[in-house]
Amino acid sequence: MPLATMSEKDRRKVIVDFCAGRIFTSQMITEEGEHWANMLRMIFIPIVLGGLADLSEEDTGDVGVFWEYADQAGPRSINGYPIFFSMHIMHITDWQKVAPKITEMLKTQKQFIERGDGDGEQGKLELGR
Repeated sequence: MPLATMSEKDRRKVIVDFCAGRIFTSQMITEEGEHWANMLRMIFIPIVLGGLADLSEEDTGDVGVFWEYADQAGPRSINGYPIFFSMHIMHITDWQKVAPKITEMLKTQKQFIERGDGDGEQGKLELGR
């Protein structure tokens, strides 16, 4: 079964939720090579339990990232990583659209924080009106 792509609305939700720290993705695994693949299977348990069985070998090339909401993590962890018994698979074309937007939003947030306390008069929000 081919891997489905996301709607624009769903991609935007993932971007916002990722930037808010509510999503864990396979891109957050820092191990490399075979260690990365082993850790991936230990974090996203459905992979070990046949969660990719419906994907053809050709379709597995369409996988962008594995991801899940952090609040769905089990009670235990492995090497500091959460363990999930559920997961989502994002199509590579969706990840190629989402990743730069995440980077842009995180950069904007960092710049906002580093600019100061926002006590300037310019653009001041009037409260209580």
